[in-house]
Amino acid sequence: NTSGSFVLTNNLPAAGGLLPGDDCIVINADSVTINMNGFTIQGNGTGEGVTDNGASNVGTTLHNGTIMGFDSGVNLSQSAGARIERVQVIDNLASGIDMGLHSQLHMTARVCRPTPLPAS
Repeated sequence: NTSGSFVLTNNLPAAGGLLPGDDCIVINADSVTINMNGFTIQGNGTGEGVTDNGASNVGTTLHNGTIMGFDSGVNLSQSAGARIERVQVIDNLASGIDMGLHSQLHMTARVCRPTPLPAS
């Protein structure tokens, strides 16, 4: 619940919660910047890598890293003015990036890679 700038200093593995839907980073404040510093947020196939968890935040910025292995990589669907820059979002089960109204996604090469469907 704190505004400000935050910088990852190493890879961040999901906690491996007991319940489906456990999220890794939940943003519940306006004006939050997360510099992933080239590191990876690695999921366990459930939950969301970075989420606003339904909060109507303003001014979230996420940049410079990789988010992979969650049900949903980034869900800032209720946030306004969110920016995602230089982030690879790969190998998530349901969705890669879900952005809110008036948000900006500055795409670079290979932002999202779909997960192959299992063989029938």
